[in-house]
Amino acid sequence: MTAVNYILSFLLYGKDNASELIGYTADTTLWPQYRLVIVPERDSLLDLYLPDLDLRPTLEKVGDTLVVRQDLVYNTFFLISRAEEMLNTQRDEHQRFLARHSILGKQNRLLMPIVDEYSRFLMKALELRLPPSKINKVILTHDVDILTRYRTLRSLIGAFLRHEGKKAISAWSNINNDPAWTFPHIISTDRQFRLQSGLRTEVIYFFKNTNAYGYDAPHYRKADLKRLIHLLADEDIRAGLHSSYASGEHYDLCHDELELFLLRLRQLSPEPINRTHYLRSTGVEHLRALVKAGIKEDYTMAFADRAGFRLATTRPVRWIDPETAQLSDLTLFPLNIMDCTLSDKQYMGLTEEEAYYYSQQIIDKVKMHHGTLTLLFHNQLLTPQSYHSRLYNEILDYLLLSE
Repeated sequence: MTAVNYILSFLLYGKDNASELIGYTADTTLWPQYRLVIVPERDSLLDLYLPDLDLRPTLEKVGDTLVVRQDLVYNTFFLISRAEEMLNTQRDEHQRFLARHSILGKQNRLLMPIVDEYSRFLMKALELRLPPSKINKVILTHDVDILTRYRTLRSLIGAFLRHEGKKAISAWSNINNDPAWTFPHIISTDRQFRLQSGLRTEVIYFFKNTNAYGYDAPHYRKADLKRLIHLLADEDIRAGLHSSYASGEHYDLCHDELELFLLRLRQLSPEPINRTHYLRSTGVEHLRALVKAGIKEDYTMAFADRAGFRLATTRPVRWIDPETAQLSDLTLFPLNIMDCTLSDKQYMGLTEEEAYYYSQQIIDKVKMHHGTLTLLFHNQLLTPQSYHSRLYNEILDYLLLSE
């Protein structure tokens, strides 16, 4: 399948005959073959430019054919392939492309899944039935950045230096006293949601597989990792790779980390799915490395500094290489809401009430477009001291109410 045919099918919610219904051509002699034609802005998708997203698509009739002169195919390609990150070289200190660098952030469109709006426009123009306004799937994800706060030798020493010796000793003697060991509560919460909800729901845990230095520290204490594996063994969860911070720069690490992860986590039937630590998706070469490594699904696609729709869609998409227009086997799953993006002062810095209201807006858009909602809440933040534990429950309750 060509990139153009895939985009046309995606815009029509997966219809196999999309390329028969919609033509993508400036050749007026071909227009009568189609019910609708989208006119290309330029000769090739690879002739990259920054699209004008302010232009709303309009219809005109030429003979019996509906014509859209706004290049919705290129705009979709530009947004879902992340071609923008080839044109715009702005990055933060972690080499991440942020919302404030993006056309979506600058034009305040992060809560507006533009590609899905194109889909609705085309479906209505062709008099095709839209999918129901219901969330298609909920994906609850948890990145295991740390297992515990105090139960490695290094963290124990650090605790005493910070005059937290009593807490550390209590956690060392009983893992359930460790503030980051919230897994029993998370497992119970997710299980209860799945029992109560009529929504299709998946739960994914992403595990590190590195020597844990620098931004990838701390390492997992083997005994504690074994405890978590035991807790999860009887749960209906998926296990994915939380590829290292370093892999966002040294791309050859992607393959090695995946191979080791599949071996070490074999008790949880791990899969070739990925989220990169720090949401460090560093561009086209990084995505190519994931494809080459054999990664089939990636869940990194969010802006670290602002929640919303980085791919301008609520739906998973197959990645298209913006330098070659080749359709890959890698599916990108939009990450809609991450806990620390909402709360951290360096990012959105929202209060609990503001975070809940903002999350509601995202959920409502996903529901409108029959999309997939992906949440990321970290175990070390789901504590009584943080509002995230309450927020997580409030979001799940809202999902139950909005079915």
